[in-house]
Amino acid sequence: MSTYPLSSPCAPRGIAQGPDGALWFTCSAGAIGRITVDGTISFRRIPTRDGRPAYITPGPDGALWFTEWWSGLLGRMTATAAVAEYESGPGDGFLFPITSDEQSVWFGKGNYLGRIPFPYVDSMTLTKSSVSGCLKTTAHVTLTAPPPADDFVVTLGSSNPDAVVPSSIKFKAGTTSKSLAIVTSAVASIESATISATGGGRTAKATLTLEPMGVKALTLTPNPVLAGDPVEGTVTLDCAAGPGPITVDLSSTQPAIASPTTANVTIPAGSTSAPFAVVTTPVTKVTKPAIKGTANGVTKSKTLVVNPGS
Repeated sequence: MSTYPLSSPCAPRGIAQGPDGALWFTCSAGAIGRITVDGTISFRRIPTRDGRPAYITPGPDGALWFTEWWSGLLGRMTATAAVAEYESGPGDGFLFPITSDEQSVWFGKGNYLGRIPFPYVDSMTLTKSSVSGCLKTTAHVTLTAPPPADDFVVTLGSSNPDAVVPSSIKFKAGTTSKSLAIVTSAVASIESATISATGGGRTAKATLTLEPMGVKALTLTPNPVLAGDPVEGTVTLDCAAGPGPITVDLSSTQPAIASPTTANVTIPAGSTSAPFAVVTTPVTKVTKPAIKGTANGVTKSKTLVVNPGS
């Protein structure tokens, strides 16, 4: 048997292994002690010096929780963060026993038991379940309960490198939901990405569909136009063309009145738009053909008002 003298009057009552592998123990002199496997001892003071820590346990949140039998407070600490103290609820009586399960910390006070529920990931939802590759979208992570401290970390992941999420997000105490941005890249064909969030031992997932980019807008100048005069058109994509060039098919609902001079235009990779020309023919009354641009199944149109010439 080995013994380890304590430099501070301590009278340890509770001892537990921490997430760092060291043993942590309560010290009635107002501190929490730590001893490593080689016998190195250190102390961390608690805010309430006469609180008299009693028992200690590792919590499901990766922190150490302890009772202060004289002050009636609950303490929480991690290997790196400062010690925090919390009220233990109503009622009189000394705080003594404390333990934990997968989702809670339990403690005894007077003639009742107290329970602190710990959160886990409840759901992952997407603002849009389908987006053009290269556009951002937003995911929302919801917890089952608010964390007691500001260091509850949810780990994030994506099954597809064309949909990138942060490695993790951190929840503040008292919050149950948080949003994050998903940054996507241009794709040549429809792809899917599974976005996951893991926290508190639970994982929630959502599926994001990435689509090849389409036409965002089509403009015509001048509009209105006198019949017989030319028109300049422009088609614009959701973002810069990628991963290669994008072909936009052009058409008219009344080609005998107004028609693009070419069946399609190609927007080079890295560019966002391309011009095209429209020819018009004489009319006897105001006519309103629609000029359309289509890329990857996405169509945008613009009505061209053709007025009779003078």
